[in-house]
Amino acid sequence: MSSKTMLGETTNQVGLLRLLILFLLANTAMIAAYQSVHLIMLPARIDTLTSSGKVETLALITTLAELVGAVAMPLGGALSDRTRSRFGRRTPWICGMSLLSAGVLSVLNWTPTVSALALLTVSLWMTLGMYQGAFNAVLPDRIPVRRRALASSLIGLGIPLGVLVGVNLGGRLDPQGSAIAASALFVICSALLSMGMRESPSTLDIGAAVEADANHNFTSFFSAFRSPDFVLAFGGRGLLFIAFFAVNGYLYYTVQDYIGVSQVPHHDAGAAVATLGTVFVVGWITLAGPASWLISRPHALKRVVALSAVGVGVTMVIPIIFPTWNGMLIYIALSGAFVGVFFSGDFALMSLVLPNSRTAGRDFAMLAVASSISQVISSPIAATLIKGTGGYVVLYSFSSVCAVAGAFLISRIKKSF
Repeated sequence: MSSKTMLGETTNQVGLLRLLILFLLANTAMIAAYQSVHLIMLPARIDTLTSSGKVETLALITTLAELVGAVAMPLGGALSDRTRSRFGRRTPWICGMSLLSAGVLSVLNWTPTVSALALLTVSLWMTLGMYQGAFNAVLPDRIPVRRRALASSLIGLGIPLGVLVGVNLGGRLDPQGSAIAASALFVICSALLSMGMRESPSTLDIGAAVEADANHNFTSFFSAFRSPDFVLAFGGRGLLFIAFFAVNGYLYYTVQDYIGVSQVPHHDAGAAVATLGTVFVVGWITLAGPASWLISRPHALKRVVALSAVGVGVTMVIPIIFPTWNGMLIYIALSGAFVGVFFSGDFALMSLVLPNSRTAGRDFAMLAVASSISQVISSPIAATLIKGTGGYVVLYSFSSVCAVAGAFLISRIKKSF
């Protein structure tokens, strides 16, 4: 049996394992780059430049960045779908965008003004978004359907590991050292993936088929939304990520202003966020193994993903009832566990509702954009709730409702898997 199909699907078991390990490493490095900036570097730099308006400034910059990222992700996926080169469709974009992202990230902490910081952050989210659009398409390109639940569980571990690496790089190293370390890790892991996955040259026939199917008019770019299951998956993920990013994006200020720096170890908000990130990862990994077994069972994937989203919503009540450092530790551990279960099946769920394999890069990225749109929406919503209504109690209440609503939409997907 050939180890690859026409589009590069890996059927050889050794090759599949190698690809998954490399994909895990690259995913970890990508998430670390995102999280080191989003959770610590960016809010800390804003606090240095303009502490009086930090909440509003963070909301503005992250909203602009996520808006650009939401456009860049499907753009990167669509461009990689159409790319014809001796190195394949995805590899040129994975290599090129990782280098550009590393360059921007390495100078982020040298910005002298808020405007310069905003410009570089937006540029970073653009290059990372285009990278992610091509990167995500490797899963439907190369992983057989019967192995996607396993692949989803393993690849999903890159998210907590990336959070762990990112928050510790951002919270425990000096700003410039953490930026350089995150940049180097990202480039190295992306290079290893590009060399290890050995993508076949993209042919004229495949590129022409994709262009004819996906690019004859503007509306066809959004053709995946004609599928009801695709829409439900998009909406369900979007609501869950609104909940997650609304609280996660303001975790630094939650510790600083809601819990109180005087209540956290060493009276250091950055170190406290790093500790919470570590606990989050421990909670994630604790249930990742059992979750991978559950989602691989027939017809269990959708139910497990939906129930885990309900669990995420329920845990968000804990900081409301127990607004203490210990309460945050309990919340973050349980949240990590349920989010870990969700992401164990998330990649598989997304790949199985794609309507057209020839435009997998574009459609997968379009589905993944739900998370970017959620970040765009969640930042101004969170800032409004914190400043204009009832502070962090209302923020966590709102996020809890969103997570449960997202679970309901996912449960309504009709396709059986």
